Amino acid sequence: MLCFIEETREYFVGKLRSGDTMGGEEIGKMIRSFKKYLPGCVKKVILRGDGEFISWESVSAAIEEGYQFIFGNKGCNPPFDPTKWYKARGNGDVEYNECVYQPIGWKQACRFVAMRIPEDKRGEGKAVQRKLFEDGNYIYRIFVTNVAKKAHRVIEEYEKRADCENLIGEAKREGLAAIVSKKFAGNYAYFQLVMLSCNIWRSFKMLAWQSRL
Repeated sequence: MLCFIEETREYFVGKLRSGDTMGGEEIGKMIRSFKKYLPGCVKKVILRGDGEFISWESVSAAIEEGYQFIFGNKGCNPPFDPTKWYKARGNGDVEYNECVYQPIGWKQACRFVAMRIPEDKRGEGKAVQRKLFEDGNYIYRIFVTNVAKKAHRVIEEYEKRADCENLIGEAKREGLAAIVSKKFAGNYAYFQLVMLSCNIWRSFKMLAWQSRL
């Protein structure tokens, strides 16, 4: 599990874990740990996470900690009003919508935003999430958020997360994908060393860039 800082592209916090899927309690606990790592100068935090992040535990942790968030939808089926789809300037055939919905097991309703892409356009542009409800004409991307912007602006904000995949790939190439020990504790220590070295290298690059200005 890896979290990065958008502005500096540095590794922020994470953990080595066993298994492929993350539970809501695990993600919520990590979100609650962020404040002890944040410098005092930080005034605003926005969390962007993929579908693994969507659960009441993670959403409630973000709300209680005072963070803004945009999490990809993995399994909810919000009831969007079919009369309220709209197009944003310059986005062609893509349409947007929003609703307030309380998934089963959640303690309060939350705002969901969506974009829908015509089925015949699915191969164009950026990759999209899996189809989330039956509609043979469209592919949908749906997010839960507390960001107070128009639906298309929220999704534009979320798209910045795409760079995180590049950083994850970079960390793996730097050595994170290696299994150096048969003991979990040894691999965990190695994980932290790899991410520390990534941050040191990132700092050198930032200093070198500043020296050119």
